[in-house]
Amino acid sequence: MPSSIEVVAPPGKLYNVGFDLHLCSEGIQGSAVTVLIEAGNGLCAAAYSRLRSALAPHVRVISYDRAGLGWSGDSGDVPDAAHVCCHLRRLLHAACVPLPLVIVAHSIGGLFARVFAGRFPTEVAGIVFLDSIHVQTDEYFNGNERIDWICGIYRAARACVKAGRLPESDFEFIQTFADVPAVQAQLRHSAMQVRRYDVALATTLASRASQEQAASFGSLGNLPLVAVTAPVVSDDRKHGNIDWSRFRAVKASLDEQLASLSTRGRHVVIAGAEHGTLIYEAKFVEQLTEEILALTKQDSSGQSQQTR
Repeated sequence: MPSSIEVVAPPGKLYNVGFDLHLCSEGIQGSAVTVLIEAGNGLCAAAYSRLRSALAPHVRVISYDRAGLGWSGDSGDVPDAAHVCCHLRRLLHAACVPLPLVIVAHSIGGLFARVFAGRFPTEVAGIVFLDSIHVQTDEYFNGNERIDWICGIYRAARACVKAGRLPESDFEFIQTFADVPAVQAQLRHSAMQVRRYDVALATTLASRASQEQAASFGSLGNLPLVAVTAPVVSDDRKHGNIDWSRFRAVKASLDEQLASLSTRGRHVVIAGAEHGTLIYEAKFVEQLTEEILALTKQDSSGQSQQTR
């Protein structure tokens, strides 16, 4: 589908951490905790606009563009979990973001959240994993099959953008924000940058290292934690050489293991949700908002702050 590159002003603010990182902030200033949304691979902060807006009346919520995505500059670093967490911590300090954080981590963002919590435990008040990649995810594929499959998708999308066309999957995703033209423009701006696909490819290729880094931290103690499973596999994510029915069953089991990393962990299955619709379809965003807000009301013992 033909498209053109639009110049869109950043909706948030840029902070210099050795290079520019773009941060969006909404909600109640001075709330007890700050909710941070850690995006999936290749996604900018605008992709989580619905979730951010749903949370904003209740807490302070921030999301950001990782290096090389959206309006953020390039870092020159390998985009593995260790570097992502280093960049994030610099951003939090530069932007004077109050701590601790409740991290809401989607897809590969789950690996980054585990490493951040492992390295900076006093700065994390809880984690909500949204259909996250697990440290054992690749053990359930043949060799590098998952990585090769994902890289193929990003290479095809990159070729579309190089030719001046918006990839079909991005077009369909952007259309879901037809009621919010400003967000549509932000998503289109991000999707039409060739470097986005270079970063997504590099992040995919570094995912094994990120899994190893996350696994090295082991237990999360009594940290309030929710592992959310989206059980439906959309047609565009299916691959002929992968038994997706088996994988989703295994994925639910891995999410249960993820929840068991904490003595205060819970596993939640959001019926009918897909990996993508989980973050933008209204009924799923509403359920996620309830889960996130419930977690923000817990202290490290898992007790409700309102009922103590």
